[in-house]
Amino acid sequence: MLWPFAWLWAYTRPVVHKMAYGTEKHEDYFVEQGELARERRTAADHLDQLRAELEYIKAARQAHAGAQARV
Repeated sequence: MLWPFAWLWAYTRPVVHKMAYGTEKHEDYFVEQGELARERRTAADHLDQLRAELEYIKAARQAHAGAQARV
């Protein structure tokens, strides 16, 4: 009887996570990409894209924390 709730939870979590944090990528992805950048195994444009994504996530988390502090 509970399987519909499990199904909804399984398929809506990525959407809710993306809305909350602005990305569908796990934090380990950025750690791995940082290691590749330190080893100079990434292209400069890819590195710029990663930096932009991280700044966006940081700003979104700060905004989220600020909104919760006001509540």
